[in-house]
Amino acid sequence: MPLFATKGSDAYVYPLIRDGVTIETSEKATTIVLLCDTFWTEGCDGSAEEAWLTKTELGPLLKIDRFHAAPDRILTVYRRVP
Repeated sequence: MPLFATKGSDAYVYPLIRDGVTIETSEKATTIVLLCDTFWTEGCDGSAEEAWLTKTELGPLLKIDRFHAAPDRILTVYRRVP
């Protein structure tokens, strides 16, 4: 889920970049991470994420984790199915 520009995503991306992870577009990535903001989006327990995935053409994805990353923020991690 895209974040509102004023909130940004640096707090989530920066540690990954420091660890040497390459950030790709969702079309190229093998791991997809969705950040859902419960303050602005209803259904961050799974239905909002599933609705986003349905609208994309990423192919089959396997959910490998979902957790509260911060207050009002839920991260869901998917892996592209071979």
